[in-house]
Amino acid sequence: MGGIIGGLLGSNGGFILVPLLLEIGVTPQVESATTTFVMMFSSSLSVVEFFFAQAVSYPL
Repeated sequence: MGGIIGGLLGSNGGFILVPLLLEIGVTPQVESATTTFVMMFSSSLSVVEFFFAQAVSYPL
């Protein structure tokens, strides 16, 4: 289940979410904003995870 949710929220989730949202009648503008937010949310969580794991090199 975790893999399925992670796949839907990852960068390749757009291949699943875009056709699904368009099929249920969501306008393209709303669909684009929704998938962008989901990908931004997923990326932000990865940054937080690396921060708490102390795997971030601050000079970079």
